[in-house]
Amino acid sequence: MDGIQDHHDEYDEFRFQTLVEAISHVVFTLDDRGRFTYLSPRCEEILGLPPEALIGKTITSVVVPDDQDRLCRKYQEVKAGESYPSDYRVLDKNGQEHLVRAISRPFGTTEGKRGVVGVISGISNWETLDKAFRQSEEKVKKLVEYSKDGIILTDEHGTLIEWSPAMEQISGIPRSRAVGRPLWDVQYEVLPTEKKILETRNMIRDMFEVLLATGTAPWLDRSSENEIERPDMKRRIIESFQFLIPTGNGRMVGAIVRDITDRRRADLAVHEANRKLNLMNSITSHDINNQLMILTGYLLLLEQGSSALGRDEVFTLINGSAARIQRILKFMTEYQNVGVKSPAWQDLAGTIAAAKASVEKGRVEITIDPLCSDMEIFADPLLVRVFYNLIDNSIRHGGTVTEIGFRCSVQKGDFVIVYEDNGVGIPDEIRPVLFMRGKGKNTGYGLFLIREILAITGYTIQETGGAGKGVRFEITVPKGLFRRLNK
Repeated sequence: MDGIQDHHDEYDEFRFQTLVEAISHVVFTLDDRGRFTYLSPRCEEILGLPPEALIGKTITSVVVPDDQDRLCRKYQEVKAGESYPSDYRVLDKNGQEHLVRAISRPFGTTEGKRGVVGVISGISNWETLDKAFRQSEEKVKKLVEYSKDGIILTDEHGTLIEWSPAMEQISGIPRSRAVGRPLWDVQYEVLPTEKKILETRNMIRDMFEVLLATGTAPWLDRSSENEIERPDMKRRIIESFQFLIPTGNGRMVGAIVRDITDRRRADLAVHEANRKLNLMNSITSHDINNQLMILTGYLLLLEQGSSALGRDEVFTLINGSAARIQRILKFMTEYQNVGVKSPAWQDLAGTIAAAKASVEKGRVEITIDPLCSDMEIFADPLLVRVFYNLIDNSIRHGGTVTEIGFRCSVQKGDFVIVYEDNGVGIPDEIRPVLFMRGKGKNTGYGLFLIREILAITGYTIQETGGAGKGVRFEITVPKGLFRRLNK
């Protein structure tokens, strides 16, 4: 029986040795003084030295000097019962440095003393991969930070884990208040006020839960446009593209968000300008045809010699019609420029200053209050013509005008620009038709043109002065079309 037992022991020892020699790590044992008592054949491949060169030496002999104290402490901790992986730098026979990871635990020696057994694995390749991963992660981080488009990412449960700086700018919600919350809660928060009802929130949550569970949604992998309302009550139009990232635990949701408010406003403004141009072409053609009928009628009377009017009177009427046609054509040339270029953000004070420089002011003093100087507004590039015409009208038709002023204020969420002079004002009988085409003084097109330029971006203008008290025009800029000037 003893022979059989010895045979089994030898077989077990053979199997254990075969297993130890086959694995791709260094298996080692240390005595109670930290000296190697066994090292598996992989020793030379990982530590750079053969087993026989290290047997009897302390474990600190294989690591660089800077790691020796830490390794001594680790050895004592393992003997005391602790066990966790640690990384060290070792030197091979050529003096080359390698990074290894050791995992060990205590064991009792045959003499009843306490030693250590463990494995050592080379992790240089892992370090290289880890470094490459960190570099890649840093590049992605910089891409997220510098992207002008907002970037959103959730985990597999729909909780936000990324809310980029651009997303903070677009939504007005800081990253610290977005990350860690369900995406549908934050999406509900930026809905316009009139859409914030409990049913809407539940619908958004249900849609995302279905998406996370099934990986399908009609709005996935395509661009969509929506209006949002920031915490400061400003509204923006965004274009978003949402997509899924499959993971081992489910699906993450990502989105790229772009603020297209200015582009959409510009598109709408150009569309409106084209509509008005078509209308104006039709009206102008009608007006010119009327004048041509007058011309041909009086020319026919002259030809027949049957007019009750004198020859000189007829020529005066004909010249008047020709002059009116010239004025209509001149106005059309100016009006065609309205809306040709897209609206843009403009420094209000700078635009007024440009208008001032184009007018022969004489001794008229023109002032601009500080609030006007701090603002920029989203308007048609012909905005300068608005202020030019107002100033020019005051100087030419306001009588003894010596002062012109621009004042600004915010009223009920809108921005109001007030233009005033100290001239004779507008007669009460003219005020109701002041902005109608052909109703004012001279050509009658100046104030009509002003109204049309302002209307392109949704501005309104009204005259609120009194006869004999100077003119007072109020230009109202809607909410969202004005902002503080970034100096």
